[in-house]
Amino acid sequence: MASPHDGADDAVHELLARANGLLSELSTFAVHYNKVADSYSGDGAHHTASTVNYLRQQLKSEVQALNGILEKHSGPDSVMSTHRVSSTNLPFFESLWAYAKQSQDIVALRKWVCNGQFEGKDVLAPGTHIVHMPGDSIPSKHTTTLVDLITDGGRTWVKIAATTSKRLLWDMTKLGWAIGADDSDDGEDADITDDELEDIPLFKAAKSLAISAKAYRIRGASPAVRLILPRIASGESKDVDLVLNRIRALGIEVLCSNELENLTPVPLTEEILNQMVPSPLASFSDSLNIDTSILIGLISDFSHSSVEKQSWFTAMQLGHLANEQKRQIATTWIYPAMGSRRLICTPEAASTCREIVTTIGTPSEVARLNLLLCEDQTISREQLVQDFQKLSDHEVPADLRLPVKIVDNTPNTSDLPSEVWEALRDVTEPTKSVFAFGWASHYTTLTSNGAGITSLTKNLEDMSYQSKWPSVWLCPFSRSLVGVPKHLRDGEE
Repeated sequence: MASPHDGADDAVHELLARANGLLSELSTFAVHYNKVADSYSGDGAHHTASTVNYLRQQLKSEVQALNGILEKHSGPDSVMSTHRVSSTNLPFFESLWAYAKQSQDIVALRKWVCNGQFEGKDVLAPGTHIVHMPGDSIPSKHTTTLVDLITDGGRTWVKIAATTSKRLLWDMTKLGWAIGADDSDDGEDADITDDELEDIPLFKAAKSLAISAKAYRIRGASPAVRLILPRIASGESKDVDLVLNRIRALGIEVLCSNELENLTPVPLTEEILNQMVPSPLASFSDSLNIDTSILIGLISDFSHSSVEKQSWFTAMQLGHLANEQKRQIATTWIYPAMGSRRLICTPEAASTCREIVTTIGTPSEVARLNLLLCEDQTISREQLVQDFQKLSDHEVPADLRLPVKIVDNTPNTSDLPSEVWEALRDVTEPTKSVFAFGWASHYTTLTSNGAGITSLTKNLEDMSYQSKWPSVWLCPFSRSLVGVPKHLRDGEE
C-alpha cells in the first residue's frame, strides 16, 4: 500500500530536479560570464562572483531545504514539511531565470544597490558595470535596495515580484480599503497619497527602487526601472489596477502576466548565452583605431619573450615583468581583440610611438616597430606576420592584419561637438587626438590608457552626455618597453 507521504515525496523530488537544473544552468552562465569579463577586466572571476554568487547561494539554500524535507517526510515534522514544499521560493527563481534568458547584456543578478545619492552626488556607473558602493558587502534594508536583474549594460533595472492579485487585495484590505467599491468611487483614487500606499509592500518596494534608480547615472541617464508581475493580470480588478497605475506613475514600466512574453523555461543555448552576456568584441567596428599604448604593448620585449630582471629596471618595469609572467598581454587580450580586422592609427599615434621606440628601444623592439608600422607596400601581410613571429616566443595569429596603416585625420575632428572636446579636456596627447579620431570616424579604439578612459567616462557622466558615446575597448593591462637605459645608450658602463 502506498504511503500517504508518497505524493509529497514525489513533489519534493520534482522540485529538487528543477532546482538542480536551474543551478546547472547558472553554472554554465557563470563560465560564459567569466570568459567575457576576462576579455575586458582581466579579473573575470571577481566579476563573476559578484554577479552570480548571491543567487547561487539562495538556490543552494532551497536545495538544502528540500533535501531536509525528504529526510523528515515520515517523521513528526511531516506536516510542516508539506507546508515548506508549498511555500518554496523556487517558482520565483524560475521566473527570474526565465526572464533573464530573454534579457540582453546582463550586468548583475540579485544586486544590492545603494539607496539615494552618495555624499550628495549621483552615483556614476561608467562603462559596463555598476560601481561598488557603501552597502554592497553587508546589505541593509535601510541603506540598499535589491535589484533582481541589471540588464542592457546597466541601463535597465528589473524587479520581479511573486505577489499575487489575491495577496495584493489582502494587503489593501488590512489597511481598511473598500475592496470592490462601485465605479462611482473612482474619483477618490486621486485622493490616495503615496504615503498611504507605502503600507502596501509591493508599492513600497517599487518606490524604493525608483528612488534608487534616480540617484544613478549610466551613459548620461538614470536606469529605466521595470517591474515584472508574473502572478498578477492587469484589467481584472479595479483595485489592483489602481495600485499598478500608481506604480507606473513613479516612472516604472509594469509588466503583468498577460503582458509578458511566455516565461516557459527554454534550454540555455549558446545563442541565448551570447544574448545574455555578449562579448564586447562582437560590437567592434570593422576597422580598429590603435592607440599608442597598444602599439607599445605589441612592440615591447616584455610581451614576446622571457625578459631577465635588470638592476636598472624601474618599479613600473618590474611590475610589467611580474605581470607578464602571469598574464601574456598580447596573446590573451590584444590579438583576440584585433582578430582579422583592419588596423589603423593616426599620424600622432605613429610618430609618438616611433619617437619613443627609436630613442630607447632595444634592437628587437625597433625591429618590431618597423614591421608593425611598415610603409613598404611591396611586403605582403603574410611576410610581415612571419617576420613578426620570428621576434616572438608566443604564437602570432596568421590572420593578424599587419601592418597598422597610418591614416590622415579624416573626417575632420574639428567638426565634433563642443561637448566631445569638453569630455576630452583632461586626456593628454596623443591619446586625446586618437580618441577624437575614433569618435569622429565611428571606429572602435583600442587602448591600454586606463587613466584616459577613466577621465573620459567620468566627464561624460558628469555632463549627462546622452548622444552616442565613443566605442573604446580598454586592455586591462599595459606594457612599457624594456628599452635601453640612458647610461648604456651613452656608452657608459
